[in-house]
Amino acid sequence: MNIVTSLNVLAITALLDRGASAAGTFSGRRVLCRFIEQLASLEPGPVFLDFNKVEHATASFLREAVCATRNYALEFTPGVNPIVANASGEVLNDLTAVLDHRKDNAVVCRLSGQKVERVQVLGPLDPGIAEALQLVRVRPGVTAGELAKEHQDVSAPAWNNRLSFLSRRGLIVGDGRKPAGYRFVLLDD
Repeated sequence: MNIVTSLNVLAITALLDRGASAAGTFSGRRVLCRFIEQLASLEPGPVFLDFNKVEHATASFLREAVCATRNYALEFTPGVNPIVANASGEVLNDLTAVLDHRKDNAVVCRLSGQKVERVQVLGPLDPGIAEALQLVRVRPGVTAGELAKEHQDVSAPAWNNRLSFLSRRGLIVGDGRKPAGYRFVLLDD
């Protein structure tokens, strides 16, 4: 568990039209539009898409409300990283199916007040990418060059490609140094 001092939390229920369910492409796009409207008021860092009180969500809704929202944020608002929070087991199962089908990923967690718990990455990662993610999680600030020196069976450009892939997916973020060090999008326990 870790404590987050400044939280950007957007409740999915508040982003839906009154009485609307988390179903269908239209409702998912509506969430995306409302997310975009909120961007100016968001602090850089994780933005928790809070699924509290959402019992069910369709694949088409999740594709638009989670995947498209994350993709928009990564492309147009560097530093804002959508994270799925407080999703029910059923929503997580459906999200996993969407991510597996798209060969995509998302960070999910349990959020309680300022406490972030049970952080995990959903969706498929090839073994080399998964290894890079694990190394970044245990060694925040690690660079491709450092990984290449420690794991000589993989070249520095290959490590750089792996880290760039993870960064484009919103799973890790640069630490602002040159050469670039990376850390997981949420601080791990």
